[in-house]
Amino acid sequence: FLHHCIQAGMTSVIINVKHIVPLSKMSDQERELCEELLFSPNDQSLFNFINHFSDVTIDNTKNDEEYEALNDEEKIAKLLIDGDKERMIPLVDKARLTIKPDIIVNEILIDAMKVVGELFGSGKMQLPFVLQSAETMKTTVDYLNPYLTKQEKDTDTTLVIGTVKGDVHDVGKNLVDIILSNNGFKVINVGIKTELEKYLDVMNTNTIQAIGMSGLLVKSTQVMKDNLETMTSMGITIPILLGGAALTRSFVDDFCRPFYNGPIFYCRDAFDGVIAMTRIEKYNENPEIGLDTRLSGDMVERQVKEVKEVIIPPFSELKMPSREVKIPTPPFWGRRVLRKEQLDFDMVCEWINKRSLFKMHWGYKRAGMDVNDYKKLMETKVYPAYERIKREIVKRGLFDPTIIYGYYPVRSSDQELLLFDESYGWNVDENANRMPLDDVLGNAKYVFNFPRQRKNPHRALSDFFTHTRDDVLPLTCVSVGDRFSEYEQELYANNEYLEYNMVHGFGVELAEALA
Repeated sequence: FLHHCIQAGMTSVIINVKHIVPLSKMSDQERELCEELLFSPNDQSLFNFINHFSDVTIDNTKNDEEYEALNDEEKIAKLLIDGDKERMIPLVDKARLTIKPDIIVNEILIDAMKVVGELFGSGKMQLPFVLQSAETMKTTVDYLNPYLTKQEKDTDTTLVIGTVKGDVHDVGKNLVDIILSNNGFKVINVGIKTELEKYLDVMNTNTIQAIGMSGLLVKSTQVMKDNLETMTSMGITIPILLGGAALTRSFVDDFCRPFYNGPIFYCRDAFDGVIAMTRIEKYNENPEIGLDTRLSGDMVERQVKEVKEVIIPPFSELKMPSREVKIPTPPFWGRRVLRKEQLDFDMVCEWINKRSLFKMHWGYKRAGMDVNDYKKLMETKVYPAYERIKREIVKRGLFDPTIIYGYYPVRSSDQELLLFDESYGWNVDENANRMPLDDVLGNAKYVFNFPRQRKNPHRALSDFFTHTRDDVLPLTCVSVGDRFSEYEQELYANNEYLEYNMVHGFGVELAEALA
């Protein structure tokens, strides 16, 4: 096609010659097939073209030649970026005889991991391949460890990190641990449901340069804010790294920075954590340079808003949602339980949101990729991995689900939702309890208190239930079982970071499907 364009008068072209086969290297048959497709396009010419080239294998000779032309330092960096564990160990076993193992780890591998971070930040590398590089890094460092100089640095830049009180989600935190550790920082991982006292105990018994607080739940953001206020009252000003799915930059700017006297970094991902720790390290070496806490997306300075007290009008002045709705009578009152024997694993898997699993949890995003390349990636890697993990779940008996669901009579009282015993339920609507609210307040078995919005219309969840008669509240709670967590910890301990992340993501979406 390029040849005929030139023959037709084309004088300039932008093209990647790496993927071009010169006309002189094409056989007469191949040239005829191409010209037939270009100049006499029809179904038969297309099928002839496809049939001929379907059996042609890709020649990797050139790639091998390019690799062999590299020196050992360049090969080590390339294999780390490519996440090639199999070829890395034989290479470093040979290279350590001419390159000091300390230089391999602290310079070549660390610099290559920085390239991985840059590729990830620019959207040119996806999370699964980052984790492959991290696995390769860990395996290589472990292999070289006996040959490293046995001398502890006095200046290790150290972060203590944990998931905050009340939050059991640890995958995001562990990914930060993986990436930071593989970028030369020391990480003290204190686990989940971390009380502030635990952070402070570690700070007082170790030399640390920063504290990292992670959390997935919305309520975890409030815990972070409370921790910062307490630390301020204690005179603590150590740099803080905040991150988690529910956390936003605006929340950090408006509700965290004003209440803490030390530097705060809002980290969207693990590589923001690398940037933050690098700046902290440089600042500790030379405080005169200052400590810039702006990270990705912070190019424009935001003016921190003054946190103002909001006055919410009394309940009697609030406009309520429409009450012109028919309240249903549920099929039963109370709760029921479904277990593994009553559930079909394959049927549950049909409800898995694969888009969410592949893109959000596994990190296979198309950003910057050619459509066809992305399609090939999905067909050759992602879907086969999905089916493989499904088989592994069955083989290991990881799926041990429980579903608890039910219906309960309720009534609202301003911001409170009163939940009554199932015996207060009705079989026909006429029998529903319509006694005055004041007469039933003392009968509530449980009381839920919901906050009101800070802005109009100042809604609370309780507003959507009636207060003049009993309403119905459906509740459900599901679990895929604790065997997933046990297997994940096994993978994490074995440095199988990619598989760890993929199994966890599958478990999360399986629970969503179960619901």
